[in-house]
Amino acid sequence: MSKKLNPLLSKFRNLGNNEINSLEDGAFTDLASLVVLYLAINNITHVKNDSFAGLPKLRQLNIGFNNILALGEGKLNLSNLTVLNIVNGQLTAIKKRDLIGISTIQKLNLNTNQLNVIYAQNFHNLASLSNLDLRHNTIRNITRNTFFGLRGLHILTLTENCIKIIYEDAFIALENLTSLYVTDIIE
Repeated sequence: MSKKLNPLLSKFRNLGNNEINSLEDGAFTDLASLVVLYLAINNITHVKNDSFAGLPKLRQLNIGFNNILALGEGKLNLSNLTVLNIVNGQLTAIKKRDLIGISTIQKLNLNTNQLNVIYAQNFHNLASLSNLDLRHNTIRNITRNTFFGLRGLHILTLTENCIKIIYEDAFIALENLTSLYVTDIIE
């Protein structure tokens, strides 16, 4: 008599607080039905090119409370991902091609990192994004192209940053924006 795997276990994995320090290519290829992956509170510093290969159904990924220094060009490549949480990390910048491969993302939480630069048009391919949390970073400038392409954005949180310059038309393209939080600017 063979044991049946609990269907919930095949869709949700909590690997948090396990002292994981790296994610190898193809680390999750045997978990094709996975929908939620929790990797928070580990020691992950880098995400390799194909770390999340073979996860076509993954919708939520939490890699917060790690020491991730950079995402790297197109490394996530998760075509059905809707929620990405990378809080309390070591990210200093999001480069233009870092977010390629997650075009279905709806909620992106990058709060409490060390982001000081958001390059123009970083988010251009994230038209489905409705909630972007960038609070508690060290972002200094918001230019007219910082949030280019975020047509579906409803909530933008920029509180607790070091913002010195906000271009006059920085938010003009955010036609669906309903909530903008830019309080507690840190000097």
